[in-house]
Amino acid sequence: MTRFLRRLSFVLVTMLAGSLHAQTTTTPTTTTPTTTTPTGTTTATTPSNTGVLIYKMSFGHIAGFNIDFWKSGYLVVPGTGGTGTVVLAGRNDFGTLIYNEFDSSAWFFQAKRKSTKYSVVQMTGGTIGTTSPLVGMQAFGEVRDTITINSTNFTLRVQAAGTLHGVALASLDESLIPATITTAGTAATTDPTTGVTTPATQATTSPNPARPTDGTLGYADVAEMKLTLDTSKTNDANKNGRGVADAVAQNVVAGLVLEGYTSSAGTGTGTGTGTGTGTTTPTGGTGTGGTTTP
Repeated sequence: MTRFLRRLSFVLVTMLAGSLHAQTTTTPTTTTPTTTTPTGTTTATTPSNTGVLIYKMSFGHIAGFNIDFWKSGYLVVPGTGGTGTVVLAGRNDFGTLIYNEFDSSAWFFQAKRKSTKYSVVQMTGGTIGTTSPLVGMQAFGEVRDTITINSTNFTLRVQAAGTLHGVALASLDESLIPATITTAGTAATTDPTTGVTTPATQATTSPNPARPTDGTLGYADVAEMKLTLDTSKTNDANKNGRGVADAVAQNVVAGLVLEGYTSSAGTGTGTGTGTGTGTTTPTGGTGTGGTTTP
């Protein structure tokens, strides 16, 4: 059975923990908008109120085996570039529509080649030689137009690509995943008040649910990726003065929920990290230490 990429979810959460956070924000060519306070003092806008850009993401399989990539999603970034959030959507192995939100998982910036300007988005994560999958996404597009951001208290014009094209990659050596999980035994204990003794338990070994049992082992996938500016969602988010986090919640996640999607994180006693080591029901997420319910 082909496995869904939700097993790679926990990698994307840490994409910017290293090199991407160390980069310096690249500011695209913009006008210098200003806002006026009630006292009449005019001040330049700050990065916290430069509006957002919302891109619709789609993926198409190029080559690979044993896994399916997410089918669609959204990228929400600050209007002048910087750290953004990715929301990916698709169907799990049971056919359920699911989404997963990856806060601060992307870096959006502007680049230049002589007289040609480009918008670039990059995401990466994972460590070679471990049970952490290697995941990478990169796309770019030529800047052809000026995008106007009309917010509640300012108008900002930025140069950013309306369409970006790129690739998404994923692979994992599943032979590195232990075939079994051992649960430690416990010593006998006696309640000092009641004198009741709880007997000792033996250590137990059970199959590791993160290890494939369908005859497959390991996977690799290459998918084409396209990002298209969603002007409707972008305009609505900026009209209501939303930053990245609010735009993700109100303009992206809320819409997916209305379409029938549920969070792949699920609810319950598991931690919902997507590592595949908990017990998962068809409509729930994946926990790491408990049972996940829908």
